[in-house]
Amino acid sequence: MKRYFKSNIHSLRVDKELKMFLDSLTNANRFVIQILKDTQEYKIFKRKLDNLNDKNQPSLF
Repeated sequence: MKRYFKSNIHSLRVDKELKMFLDSLTNANRFVIQILKDTQEYKIFKRKLDNLNDKNQPSLF
C-alpha cells in the first residue's frame, strides 16, 4: 500500500542540458528529492526541525 502525504509543488529553472537529463529519467521528481535529502545541509535542517518539534511536545514526566 502506497503512503500518501501532503505535498507542495516547487519548480526549478534549469538549463537545456539538465532538462534533457531530467526528462530522460523515469522518475525525475524522486531523483531530485533523494539528491536533496542526501545533502549535509538538508540533514542539518531536518535535525533542527526535529529538535524544535521535540521541544513543543509536552513532557510526560
